[in-house]
Amino acid sequence: MKLSEIKDKILPKITPMHSEINKINNIISIIISELEKEAKLNSIAYNHIEPQGSTGIKQTNLSGTSDIDLFFLLDPNKYQEILDMPKKEKKKSLSGLFKELSINWVMKALKNIGCSDIKLSYAEHPYVSASYDGFSIDVAGCFELSLNTLKNNGPITAIDRTPHHSNFINKNLSKNEKNEVRLLKAFFKSAKIYGDKSFMDKMGFTGFACELFIYYYKKIEKVFEKIRDSENIIIDYFQRKDDEIKNQPKFENQSIIIIDPTDPERNVTASISEKIFQFSKFMINKFYEKPTSDFFIEKAIEIKSNKEFDPFLDNVVFIELEIYNQDVHYTLIRDKLYVVAEKIRKSFQKPEYLDIKDFFYSIIYDKINASIIFYFKNGRCFEKKYFKMGPPLYLKDSLQDFKVKNPKVFEKNGRLWAHLNRKFHNAIDFIKSIIKKEDFKYFNINEIGKIPKLKLSKQNFSFLIEELIPFYFENNHVKK
Repeated sequence: MKLSEIKDKILPKITPMHSEINKINNIISIIISELEKEAKLNSIAYNHIEPQGSTGIKQTNLSGTSDIDLFFLLDPNKYQEILDMPKKEKKKSLSGLFKELSINWVMKALKNIGCSDIKLSYAEHPYVSASYDGFSIDVAGCFELSLNTLKNNGPITAIDRTPHHSNFINKNLSKNEKNEVRLLKAFFKSAKIYGDKSFMDKMGFTGFACELFIYYYKKIEKVFEKIRDSENIIIDYFQRKDDEIKNQPKFENQSIIIIDPTDPERNVTASISEKIFQFSKFMINKFYEKPTSDFFIEKAIEIKSNKEFDPFLDNVVFIELEIYNQDVHYTLIRDKLYVVAEKIRKSFQKPEYLDIKDFFYSIIYDKINASIIFYFKNGRCFEKKYFKMGPPLYLKDSLQDFKVKNPKVFEKNGRLWAHLNRKFHNAIDFIKSIIKKEDFKYFNINEIGKIPKLKLSKQNFSFLIEELIPFYFENNHVKK
């Protein structure tokens, strides 16, 4: 099937119907009206309230998207006393400001219209999250800054640029191009590399990155071609030469650089790792090998049978965790999981385990549980002894020191080597020794073992077998 035929087949499924758009707009109207009413009653000053994100001004959402983001924009001139404070005090005062507005204004308004699950959430600053008629609602505050102010002074909060991003996309993408964005989002979502719940790394392709890809290349075919054929990607709205961009330290080691049209010093795709970039190539190549519409339909991971798991059980270690602090923002949960996994990975760089190569990890989580799997290509059990490299034979003083510390030595290839015993020769025991020193402030550890017990772990294991093992080892890409 040709990609053009697949697009014609998929677009009606992923494009919101008028009834869905009308429902979203109606909810937005109800919330904004109540926020305006509550602000007037409490003499709260703000410039205006806008719907942001794909369901807001941009209108690039996929059918079934249940997130509505509303921003209230403040006038920075009215908060100059806070903005003139030293950095630490300013951050604390801004947090206090947004917390006060969230509690005394936003939460009251959302309660008035019958929202449920209303709670104060935390990212850079406090904001309010809630549920209404099947939709997840986030209401956050930022400052209304001009483009010149952003370019010259930078933002005050992390989301001050967002309204400008929304306006840029709304003004510069046609209806057909917004459909191309939907196709690109759908492909990345199906591949599990979209947004901040990517299976491959902490962050996948964002909605804004997808929108900018289409702004520059117009069609998904051209985006696929660019990703597939490029060692790295540099796209600069300000039309500087590639070398001028690449040679800036802030852009060093970034596989994809798409310069923010509101800020010449910011890479929109800075959080996309080399691993995500390479996996996107892998999935695009898979698609072209056998083009089907399945690559554009996000599905729950189908759990493989025990028989299908069996050949891989000697190669894996499962870490299963329960999330007991469910009020914490999910990005903090995600970041902690990756901190733990990276600590384990780096522990295998100690001299005792340097010969343990060809391994990777995979992480998935939901609101209740989390699963980390380490996969070792050559098995999770190691040789009891290992070889430690010593100094060259011509360094006499160093040779003596090495012999004192390592009784069993031998010469090979002009060096001294030691034959030593490992403290751990099983990955499970080694990982347990690392984990017990870790402070898990959001989790309880349920299991560290060789058999998946949680449904989440079985999903993680199935994805690992289906996609990650071929990616890492059949494509010679073993970068953890």
